[in-house]
Amino acid sequence: MEKVYTFHTLPWLVCFAGAVYFYVRGRFRAATKDPVDPWREAALAAWALYIAAILTLTVFVVQQKIPFLEMPSFAWGRLHSGWGINLWPFHEIRIFLGMIDHWRFLVNILGNLGFFAPIACGLPLFWRCFQNLWKTLAVCLVFACGIEAAQLFVGRYVDVDDVILNTPGIFLGYAAFFLGTRWWPWLRTLARPQA
Repeated sequence: MEKVYTFHTLPWLVCFAGAVYFYVRGRFRAATKDPVDPWREAALAAWALYIAAILTLTVFVVQQKIPFLEMPSFAWGRLHSGWGINLWPFHEIRIFLGMIDHWRFLVNILGNLGFFAPIACGLPLFWRCFQNLWKTLAVCLVFACGIEAAQLFVGRYVDVDDVILNTPGIFLGYAAFFLGTRWWPWLRTLARPQA
């Protein structure tokens, strides 16, 4: 099962990592006329790969194969029935806190806490316009809500608790950027004026 899952995930991951990286890189190159910095390009490529991995694991790897044109009616049916949707804040968190010794606790609670930290660290690291906590928080929350909304269409579990758990991770990621640039000021040279 594990090998099959990895085998089916890998092509999606590579495709979306390439697409995200080249989109972000193209935006950078259009905004600046600076020479290419290989360290920055490598860091940006790793960050884009991480974003692609998040999209692959949360949206594109699904248990059900729903035809693309049937996705809107499938999502509408889920909204009416409530199947696989949790809109009660802290409902799933309470369930998983009761499983502290279980591996699902690590995956759900700790995984969601750390999920958005690299994104929240990368945004201000690569773009000066995101060196404001509230802008970074807003972009990351829109991204987290977008993932949950996309999961509605593909048959994945939609959970408001995921967004709740992602929020402290966003603050942790921004704190890592803030402390990292205080300890190693050269990290600020990776940032460009705008996205």
